[in-house]
Amino acid sequence: MGMTPVVIPAMPLGYTVGLFRGFLNCHQMLTLSLICMTTSASTTVEIFFWRWQNIILPSSSLKLRTITYYGIWLFALSLLFSSLALIHIHLDSDQMLLRFKLKETYSCADFLFQQPGVYICEASRYMWVVIYGVISCSVGGFFLVLFVYQSLHAINQMASNRSVHARNVHKKLIYLLCAQMMFPMGAYAIGGTTIVISLSMQLVWMQQAFNFAILIFSNYGFAASLCLIICNEPYLRHTRKLCSCDMKSRKKNSAIVRVIDRSVVLT
Repeated sequence: MGMTPVVIPAMPLGYTVGLFRGFLNCHQMLTLSLICMTTSASTTVEIFFWRWQNIILPSSSLKLRTITYYGIWLFALSLLFSSLALIHIHLDSDQMLLRFKLKETYSCADFLFQQPGVYICEASRYMWVVIYGVISCSVGGFFLVLFVYQSLHAINQMASNRSVHARNVHKKLIYLLCAQMMFPMGAYAIGGTTIVISLSMQLVWMQQAFNFAILIFSNYGFAASLCLIICNEPYLRHTRKLCSCDMKSRKKNSAIVRVIDRSVVLT
């Protein structure tokens, strides 16, 4: 399907969250969920600005250079991940303080905190974690909607010098690009928010929320690729062509041995 800025961070994180669950505790899974949500939202914003300026400002002097653009994006990502590191350290220190506090009353506190599926916290103090996750998903969703609006508005203004077929092709390309952004954005928004809220609010169905989120994280990439191939005729035709070319190349490169019997006549 092509390695876009959305696919690069989405695929390794999404496909490995199910493996991480085997050896990460709930505190680390909470941080990983925030990383997934932040990465998805930031890549959505990044691809919005990149494709938007290519559509709106194709040959303008206001268009940013590629090096400058990615430098700004990497700087913004470094700030976001620094804030996530501070959140992780704060949550870890809060867990240690709560552990010492509970040990004075309950003798089984050490045993509970060592279990990977147990996360003990004061729910009222973790509302800011929920707010961070909701804001990151909301920002990504806002720029996704804004990208659709700006792109369709720009395409409608091409009526004077573009044919109807060209405008329809541009619209279809925009819809496919939005679909590529929507799948990881939706997966991380739904799955990540479910994990963050269930852990922070100490809900009863915490394990079911984990299973649901991991199911989305681990399978959305395959579902997105399959839907895009089936729903788009050029992708479907290209996939069939690749399969047929592979079969033809195997037949073409197969070894052919011909034995010609020549009789020698002596006179």
